[in-house]
Amino acid sequence: MSKLKAKKVTKKELESIKEAQSGLSGLLNEIGKLEYTKILRTKELEENSSKMETIKLDLEKKYGAVNIDLETGAISPLVTNEEN
Repeated sequence: MSKLKAKKVTKKELESIKEAQSGLSGLLNEIGKLEYTKILRTKELEENSSKMETIKLDLEKKYGAVNIDLETGAISPLVTNEEN
C-alpha cells in the first residue's frame, strides 16, 4: 500500500485566504454594530415622533389649528387649501 502525500495550499495562498476571511469577519462585525445602532436610533426616532405628536395635540387643544413660528413662538392662523 502506498501512502498518498497530503495536498496543501502554499503558504502564500493560505495567508491570502486568512487575510480575506479576517477582512470579511471584520466587516460583518462592523455591519452588525451599525445595524444595532440603527435599531436604537429608530426607536429614539419613534419616541421623539410620539412626543412631538403629543405636544402638537396639546397645543391644538389650547390654540386650535394654527401655525407656530419656531423661532419666535408667534402664532398665526392656519391657511388651508380651501382658503387659497
